[in-house]
Amino acid sequence: MDDWIGFITFSQTHQYPKEQLLKVVQSFNSLHLREHMSYVIENSEIHQLTDNPAPSGTATPLKGRDNIRTKFLSSVGIAKKEEDTSSSSEEEHIGESGGHHLQNDEEDDTDEPEGPSEAMVNIEASPNDVFGVIFACQSHSSPCKALLTHAIHLKNPLFAVLGACVKDASMIDCLGAWLVASLGNSCYAQYVNQHSTPPLTLSEDVLTDLINVFVKHDWLSTVSSGFKIFQKKSPMVHFFKFCVHFQKSKSFDKCRILLELFGDSVDQHFKDFKSKPSSLKDIIGSREWFEHVAANILTNMLINTPSAWQVKKLLKILDQTRINRMFTLVDVTDYNRLNKLHSMAYTCGIALDNSKLIGVFNEETQQYCQQVISSMVSKSFYSEARVLAEVAEIPKDDITMKELEAELTKFQHSAVWNSASEQRVFWLRCDAKLKRYKVSSTEAINFFKKQASKSSCLQQKILLLKLACQWCDTETQQLVDELQIQIWQCQIHSIMEDNVNDKDLPSFELASLTGRRSYEEFTFYGKMPRQGHRSSLSGKELKALDVLIGQLLDNVKHCEACKMSAQFQHYNQDLAIVMTCIRLANEVLSLDQIEEPLKMLLKKPSPRKTRHLEYSISSPPPMSRTWSTSSISSAISSISDMTVDETTPDVISVLEKLKDHCVHGTKSCSRIIAACKISKVLGNLCYKKVIESKVFELLKLILQTRDHSRFQLAKLYLATCNAAKPEIVGFLSDTILKSLKVITGTSTEGNGTTVQRSSDLVYNPADQLEFNNLLKLCPDPSLLGNRLVDTAASFSTANQNSSLREFSLVVELLICAHECYTLSCDMEGISNVLRASRKTTTALASAEEFPLMIRLLTGIARFNEMNYIFDTLKQYHQFELLFRKGIEKEDKLKLAIMDYLKRYHPNDHDTYTMVSLHFTMYREIAKMLEQKAHSHLKRIKGSKLENNPGTQGELQTVVHYFSDAAETYVKEDCLRQAQTCVAMAKLVALQVHLLSSGTIVINLSKDEAIKLLLKHAKFYESLLVANAYNIKDVWPIILFNRLILDGDFKYLNDYKAHIGLTPTVIGEIGKSLKSDTGRTSNNQSNLRKLLKDCKDVCVTYQIAMDHEFNDIIHDLLKSDSGPYLKDCMKIGKIVC
Repeated sequence: MDDWIGFITFSQTHQYPKEQLLKVVQSFNSLHLREHMSYVIENSEIHQLTDNPAPSGTATPLKGRDNIRTKFLSSVGIAKKEEDTSSSSEEEHIGESGGHHLQNDEEDDTDEPEGPSEAMVNIEASPNDVFGVIFACQSHSSPCKALLTHAIHLKNPLFAVLGACVKDASMIDCLGAWLVASLGNSCYAQYVNQHSTPPLTLSEDVLTDLINVFVKHDWLSTVSSGFKIFQKKSPMVHFFKFCVHFQKSKSFDKCRILLELFGDSVDQHFKDFKSKPSSLKDIIGSREWFEHVAANILTNMLINTPSAWQVKKLLKILDQTRINRMFTLVDVTDYNRLNKLHSMAYTCGIALDNSKLIGVFNEETQQYCQQVISSMVSKSFYSEARVLAEVAEIPKDDITMKELEAELTKFQHSAVWNSASEQRVFWLRCDAKLKRYKVSSTEAINFFKKQASKSSCLQQKILLLKLACQWCDTETQQLVDELQIQIWQCQIHSIMEDNVNDKDLPSFELASLTGRRSYEEFTFYGKMPRQGHRSSLSGKELKALDVLIGQLLDNVKHCEACKMSAQFQHYNQDLAIVMTCIRLANEVLSLDQIEEPLKMLLKKPSPRKTRHLEYSISSPPPMSRTWSTSSISSAISSISDMTVDETTPDVISVLEKLKDHCVHGTKSCSRIIAACKISKVLGNLCYKKVIESKVFELLKLILQTRDHSRFQLAKLYLATCNAAKPEIVGFLSDTILKSLKVITGTSTEGNGTTVQRSSDLVYNPADQLEFNNLLKLCPDPSLLGNRLVDTAASFSTANQNSSLREFSLVVELLICAHECYTLSCDMEGISNVLRASRKTTTALASAEEFPLMIRLLTGIARFNEMNYIFDTLKQYHQFELLFRKGIEKEDKLKLAIMDYLKRYHPNDHDTYTMVSLHFTMYREIAKMLEQKAHSHLKRIKGSKLENNPGTQGELQTVVHYFSDAAETYVKEDCLRQAQTCVAMAKLVALQVHLLSSGTIVINLSKDEAIKLLLKHAKFYESLLVANAYNIKDVWPIILFNRLILDGDFKYLNDYKAHIGLTPTVIGEIGKSLKSDTGRTSNNQSNLRKLLKDCKDVCVTYQIAMDHEFNDIIHDLLKSDSGPYLKDCMKIGKIVC
């Protein structure tokens, strides 16, 4: 069984030969043990004590046994103590008769009674070597206790380990003996003095005392080794390992793992103990003992760890492992809190006395923390001090106040202290800091009041008092009133000193002073002095007071204005008007009960309308999207003719007249008037409920009334209710989405049925005018477009397999978003819509929802940017869907389709024709036919014209193309283009006729056509050529050649029949003959004949003069035209 100690002892006692021992060693199971034993035996020295060798296999008595034993013990690592190594005669005697003595001892032991006490062990007579003690203890009735007794008295822990090897040995007692034996000399002597008879049966208290001794002297590694040997299954093994690693190796990650194992093993240990108590009987300690020992050791480590850095690391480990959760029966330090305290102190470079922080957190601990906080504050570590105060559960207000005082001192000594704007920023920053750190209202009020009392600047004092007011609550109303009076007085004096008017006065909201909601300002009746009351203020002070009241009214602070007016007993006309409007609207005041000053005011003409008229005549109003007083007034006037009952027009007209006389508070009056009109339109809501209603719930009710002026009323309401721009955009976005869901059938109930109620529609999405009116309610259409695009994108992303209804919803959302961007001229938004449309088109093509694709195209109507839809329709052979009923109304779509076909599919004549015919686009059809005809002519130009059926057929086709084009042009009333096509058709027909003669009249340049005309003898054919090539200015030359030179007067007759001979042409012919040097008499004769057809006597006379036709000249002068000709010659009309 690998009992190497017994084997060595037995073989050494009986002195077996080395060779025999080496053979027996091979029977050991452990390879390492075999190698070690073989090495020891091979290298051991053999001393022969007799000359006669003993027989093989028998034991031989040896001399000098003590020396051999000493060498053996040294070789196996066990050395005798110096005080026990002295040789005596007794030792030699034992050595000589050792075998028999041991045998006799064994025989004697068997005769002794069992169960002797440990007191019977004679320590003084104990052998002076390890094996002697082992053999002596084996002969004892209780070998384990004998070994433990020797371990304690001989201060040799080895015997405690050997005692643990004895059968049925108590591991707990062995641990105690091992620890006592491991004590240092001074501690051992002290322990022996305390225990005259050291106990062998160890209790929890004794073990605790022993562990405390080791902890005190920093011998935790020894305790860890003891528990590792004797308490392997104890949870304390992990804990002591943690302590040793932390103190020695500084392996903090390993320490954290060991401490976590300790906490888990404690819980698991006691779970196992409840299920199998017998398996853990040798493990010492209850749960309370474990917690008590661990707490004491941790406390000692925290107190005695020399380095603050190590303490910080230790606390971090304890906090990370949440070791506090393990201590359920013992009160220990809150290591989480202590870790935070140490972290803050370590950051600030302040050393902590852990002895004052360890244990239960009490008043003394808080007092010490307060001292630490004071040190931090003195070093300006305010943030750290606040964290420490929060951990220590100490009020933090004092820290913040000291920080503000320090900042104030620093700010007062800076160069920007004299800057009013910098002072304002500083005080507002102080207020924000007080709110951020949740300082008590009392501290904040006292701080601002104290600083206000020290300030000499009125503006700064006003600001400080207002900041103090904002910290007041309903329980300090008296203080609020006092502060308000001080603020008003300071403001009055400030206005008087600086001569500030109502436009220059800086605005400062006082909503926190009253705690009233905004709608309560319009239901507050108020009390104010009547006109004629005498105020204690001077004239300048009253003027400044009017400025303040005017500002409060502009900021819709009616309650504050009434309080100010009552405080100083001052009557303000604007305030009286606003309060009267509120009372009339609340029906607590009738028209007859209006005060006399206001009745007199109502009799006067409205100054606002007069000013507005003068402004309208002088210059047009500026364009703006923001709500202004003028825009609100125009909105009110635009709906002033709404249908109401008999009494309402009187009240509303009075309200409007009062508003016109109001200088400050017109916004409040406008809202009151709007609320009254809304109340009457809705019918079931009184004025108070309209004011108290939520903005967008009321707006929805207004839009659902189906009143003809509901959009104007909604616009007025939004202008007066101070709704935020994002909120309005959100409402409109949700409204559009819900309406589109109802229209597209996307809105469903929980059971999946579709909801289609007209009451759900705030507007009709099919009515573009209603949608445009809805968009006018939006202060920022671009922002609304963004919301709609995002909504469409969310539907596209969330529904990969979208249905027809969902696709319809996405398409309509994109169309609405495009309208929003177009209205706001947002090109980037339009680009976003086009990108989203392209993605949607891809999805629609995959789902084969081509009608929706066309709806998207026509709804956005950016055809050039959306050519990809035409490509998709062409690709999927769905181009004919563009020609369905109703599409023909889209004029831009017609042009876009034609332009697309021309640009990208120029050869697709069938589609082009189909489109043209569907949209009755005769001009485009004619152009196409004309282009076909010209393309045929170009193709013929490269080949020789022969008189054969093929050429004739080709030319006849061209004739038909030109003829059809001319007829189509006529249908579109394009007469000029029709004439051109007719001329070309006649030209080609002429070419067919002239094929036999070889004359070419088609595909000629203009010069070639003129040459042909000069030579061609037939006028009708020449006329066709001239019309086709648009030649008009060469007829005089042609006639000169045909008439004067050739004498072909039949040509002249044809010319006169189709064109008509004019005096101008005759004059040109005469000039041509005059310039011709080779003229003959025949030419002169032909000219004489031509002059007979001239109707202009001046031209005839001039030609006769040029060519010396004296007879003609004489006849003309003798005729009735003679005087006229003479007058023309005098004025130079005829050149002689």
